[in-house]
Amino acid sequence: DEAGIWNATTREDERIAWKRYQRRPNSNMIVGRGLYVIQLLDYLEAMDILEKPRTDMLVLQSERFRLQRQKEYNRVLAFLGLPPRTLRNATEEVHPTKYKNESPSMPESIRQQLRTIYQPYNERLYKLLGWSDDMVWT
Repeated sequence: DEAGIWNATTREDERIAWKRYQRRPNSNMIVGRGLYVIQLLDYLEAMDILEKPRTDMLVLQSERFRLQRQKEYNRVLAFLGLPPRTLRNATEEVHPTKYKNESPSMPESIRQQLRTIYQPYNERLYKLLGWSDDMVWT
C-alpha cells in the first residue's frame, strides 16, 4: 500500500512497497509518479544485472531544460556522440500551459505536504545523480 513506500527502511522494502503501489486497482499514482529515485534505481539495478555501464543513461531535469534549452539540448547531443546544433526556437516557451491563468493555485498546506513527502526522495535523487540542489523541484 502507499504507506509502505513512505515507511520503507531498506531498498528491498521500498521495492516491494513500490510494486504493491503500482498494482493498486484504480490507482493513477499521482504522488508516486514523482518518486523518481525509486523508478531510476530500478533501471540502474537492471543495467547492473546486464553489466551495462550506468554512463549509458542520461537523465534530464525538465526544469533545467525549460530554463536552459540550448545548453541541455547540446548535452543530449554530446551524450549521443553528435555535434552541437543551434535550436531554431530556443527562446520559445516549452510546453506552454494553455490554462495558465485559469488554473486554481495550489493551497499552501497541500504544497507543504508534497514538499515534505518528496524532500527525502529528491535528496536521494540529487545524490545519486550528482546534482546540486540549485534546481530543486518546488
